[in-house]
Amino acid sequence: MGLLLLFSVFLLWLVGITHTRRALCTQLRHAIGTPIAGQLLIADHGKFLGAQLFSGFTLVLGAILVLACRYTKVGFAIMTKV
Repeated sequence: MGLLLLFSVFLLWLVGITHTRRALCTQLRHAIGTPIAGQLLIADHGKFLGAQLFSGFTLVLGAILVLACRYTKVGFAIMTKV
């Protein structure tokens, strides 16, 4: 995990400061999601159902958060550009 974070920091330095928010989200995703999925695999003796459910729930949660942010910005208007 430490090597992965070091690689993300190197990419941040390589790309520059303009993409810091995206890099921060990527680093958090790698630092949080990967160990949780690994522990779910270990706890389930190598079966992927727990990791798949974790991925699915986090995907749905992310979609709900994006929709909530859009709703607070423009309401229920579908064709409005944000």
